[in-house]
Amino acid sequence: MKRKLNLFFFLLSTVTVVYSTSAEPVSSDTWVISTVCSGYSGDAWIMVGKDNSIAVDSNNKVHISYNYYYGNISWQTDNKLQYVTNVSGSWEYTTLSDQGIEAGLCTDIAIDSRGKVHISYLGWQYIGGRLYQFLMYTTNLSDSWVTSTIDNTGIVGEYTSIAIDSNNKVHISYYDATNADLKYATNLSGSWVTSTIDSIGDVGTYTSIAIDSNNKVHISYYDVTNADLKYATNLSGSWVTSTVDSTVYNVGKYTSIARDSNNKVHISYYDVANADLKYATNSSGSWVTSTIDNAGDVGTYTSIARDSNNKMHISYYDATNADLKYATNLSGSWILSTIDSIGDVGTSTSIAIDLENKVHISYYDDTNVGLKYAKKILTTGIHETPEVNIFATYFSLSQNYPNPFNPTTMISFVLPKHSFTSLKVFDLIGREAATLVYEELSSGTYSYQWNASAFSSGIYFYRLQAGSFVGTKKLLLLK
Repeated sequence: MKRKLNLFFFLLSTVTVVYSTSAEPVSSDTWVISTVCSGYSGDAWIMVGKDNSIAVDSNNKVHISYNYYYGNISWQTDNKLQYVTNVSGSWEYTTLSDQGIEAGLCTDIAIDSRGKVHISYLGWQYIGGRLYQFLMYTTNLSDSWVTSTIDNTGIVGEYTSIAIDSNNKVHISYYDATNADLKYATNLSGSWVTSTIDSIGDVGTYTSIAIDSNNKVHISYYDVTNADLKYATNLSGSWVTSTVDSTVYNVGKYTSIARDSNNKVHISYYDVANADLKYATNSSGSWVTSTIDNAGDVGTYTSIARDSNNKMHISYYDATNADLKYATNLSGSWILSTIDSIGDVGTSTSIAIDLENKVHISYYDDTNVGLKYAKKILTTGIHETPEVNIFATYFSLSQNYPNPFNPTTMISFVLPKHSFTSLKVFDLIGREAATLVYEELSSGTYSYQWNASAFSSGIYFYRLQAGSFVGTKKLLLLK
């Protein structure tokens, strides 16, 4: 009997960056995209990252919590909470829940000032045919992972959101499905205390939490009864709830909240009635709402974060095109862009900003049932798509595709071992037109895009030098 290859931890690294062909290097914001972990579908199903959350520590290292799901044709299933980080320089994976319960959905992650990780998530069990759900929490505060159940009073723990205050105390908002209430848990006093914040109607789904510089708590959430966006805060010392947006019927799902350095609140959310991405802020003193994106069905799975200049960054799903999208008001007005459009990607997205104001996004790839990661960086213009290839045994340089082309084409090559690599484009008389790569690369299969929009039609050549290997091919630009 042949053994089947388990593809669960087979890593694909896919990067997307932009190349500029102007005479002088032009700095631009670009996205590096990678597959953190792929799933598998066949006689069994492994879905990785269907629920995920991202955080960045003070060293700009990435931490992601996510759900791992296994199922087979016998309807046997297993859900686990997993965690991955690049603290060591490469992705390292840890299973955090494997205690006889189903776990890992509704996960949210936060990092404290000591670099310790805190994760809230949903755990559940069927006992005697009855469903039991509970709010769970795990941390590596003591250097090893310790897991605890915070609330098991009924069916609780969905839509969890976690935040850390300046004293490294933990605050969690979540939904109580038994009573249809918004609940809140904190270890502020040294032990966990839970309380109900809002019990007027069916409230508390799609909750998101943020802490301001005075350690006051701010929570956005959805009011199912009235189909409105709501907000709760203990800014005055006691909890006060209010409606932020009720402009149409059914607005406020997929809320995400952030606060700026002035302790003003910013919320991204989904307008269900119009299928739009919306944004609300009280930065002027009162709530102002606006539509950011209305091009198709957009705005589900939204996540918001602010940078050190109080500019906002939002990741979200474009359901019309099945793409991951991004919005920012970095320039003063909202700019929208598509980050990833390869397959059905962008659900369960989560966003974080590091200390250098670089943007990090984790999200789910429904096509490949895997967890993906995008990082926005400042670059002088390389468009690169490397893919780890464990079967690479020799150097090779492929013909560009398409060829002829206008104005972009992809150039692919294989490196069997770690090599200093140079990939350059030359015109017909030998003048260098572009340098696509000039650096050390690990073994693998790579693809780079050349954007020749600034060049005239004609024959060009591209040359790959890697170790002792040199390969040259011809390409034709037709405008």
